[in-house]
Amino acid sequence: MSELFTIVNRTNNTLKATWDGKPLEIPLGESQHSFDQAQAIKRQNAVHGSGSPGTTELIFKVGVKELDDPCFPIDTSSASSARATTERWLSLHPSIVNKENRQNARS
Repeated sequence: MSELFTIVNRTNNTLKATWDGKPLEIPLGESQHSFDQAQAIKRQNAVHGSGSPGTTELIFKVGVKELDDPCFPIDTSSASSARATTERWLSLHPSIVNKENRQNARS
């Protein structure tokens, strides 16, 4: 049997991931997974917009205890706020959105 690794969900929401074509739910707190699953779950749960150009450092919503990843809680509400701002901007500029959609439809 392979060694299990402890994943820590750093948010206050259940997270989702896909492993071997099957959906997974990552509960609040800690859960146990194989090394490969733990790495896949981590990669699939990066905080959007956390990377900066020229660097490979990202902030992840989960940490792997055995790899000494940061496992302290994080606030992901700013990501929701950024998404809401983008959605609001798109709703105020429908002609730009519609123009893009028409161009994509022609491709």
